[in-house]
Amino acid sequence: MHRPHGFTLPEVLMVISILGLLAGIALPTYQGYIQRSTLTQAFETLSAFRLRMDRAFNDNGNYGADACAVNNPGTTANFSFACDLTDAGQGYLATATGAGRMAGYTFTVDDDGARITTAFPDGTVPASCWLTKAGAC
Repeated sequence: MHRPHGFTLPEVLMVISILGLLAGIALPTYQGYIQRSTLTQAFETLSAFRLRMDRAFNDNGNYGADACAVNNPGTTANFSFACDLTDAGQGYLATATGAGRMAGYTFTVDDDGARITTAFPDGTVPASCWLTKAGAC
C-alpha cells in the first residue's frame, strides 16, 4: 500500500493563515517596543543637558547671557535639541523635537526640572511628565 508524503493544500493554507495572524499581533507590539526604546534617547540627552546647565549656573550664577551656557546636544537621526533662555538668563527651556520616524514627539525640561510632553502622537498633551506611550509616563 502506497502512503502519500507531504502536505495537502488545506494544511498548508491553515499554517500560512496561523502565521499571518501571529505576525499581525506581534509586529505592532514589536514596533511599539522599538519606538519606546528610541524615546529614551531624548530623555537621557535632556537629563544630561539639565545637569550640565545646573553646573553652569553654579559656576556663573546664571544659565547664560545671550545663549545657553552649555552647547546644545547634537542633532541625531531621531531628535533635534534646542535651548532657550528665560528670565534674563535665570531660567531656560530645553526641547527635544522628534525627526524622521519620531516626528510628532516633543519633550521639554526647564530649570526647575519640570518634564513636559508637548507633542505626542495618540496621546493627551500637554502632560506633566515624559510620556512613553499614550497615557503612561
